This record gives sequence, C-alpha cells and structure tokens, in this order.
Amino acid sequence: MANSMDFFKNRLVKEQKLIKERLHSLEKEPFTSEDVIEANSATTDSWQATLYSLKEAIKVKSVRLLNDTEQALLRLERGNYGRCERCGKEIDQARLQILPSASFCIACTEDVNEDPITT
Repeated sequence: MANSMDFFKNRLVKEQKLIKERLHSLEKEPFTSEDVIEANSATTDSWQATLYSLKEAIKVKSVRLLNDTEQALLRLERGNYGRCERCGKEIDQARLQILPSASFCIACTEDVNEDPITT
C-alpha cells in the first residue's frame, strides 16, 4: 500500500506542477478584457471575445483542478487518501489511476449528481 501511496503522491505533485505552469502561462499572456473593448471590427470583436471567454474558462477549470489536487495531497498527508469523503469507503484503485484527485467513490459521485470523470 505504501508503494501505491508514493505512486499517487508523485502523480499528484506532477499534476500540481503542470496546473501551476498552465495558470502562470495564462496569466502572463498579454490578452486582457481591454483588448476586447478596443477591437475595431465586428469580426475581431467576436473572435477576441470568444478567445477571452475560452481563456477565462480554462483558468476557472485549472484553479478547480489545482484545488482538487492540493486537497488530495492533504488527504495523503493526513492518511485518509483513497477514502470517499462522503461514505468513507475505499475509492476503487482504477478510479484513482484515472483521477488521482478523486474525493468520492463512483456511487457517491453519482448520488450527488457530479461528473464521475472530474470529481
């Protein structure tokens, strides 16, 4: 079990690093909401507004993934990683392989109407 915990810790740390890098690159890109306002043509306006919306959606999703990853690392430190936060049962290893930051088992995820792929 210790080896699997080391495996998941390494995966989570790598994932955390990648997400932080993605957020950093999104923050340093020069595109801002003012760019959308200053656009000249209707086509450019539409394209830039769409680009801005996509970038913001990626940032929101990345922040959520970072939070989930950091929470999983905390559960690892506390010794309750791999246990469903709702029912307390063990989360299937196959699920953790796919989504190491999972905090719910499949049954509880479905009960709370969340996407089983992202929670």
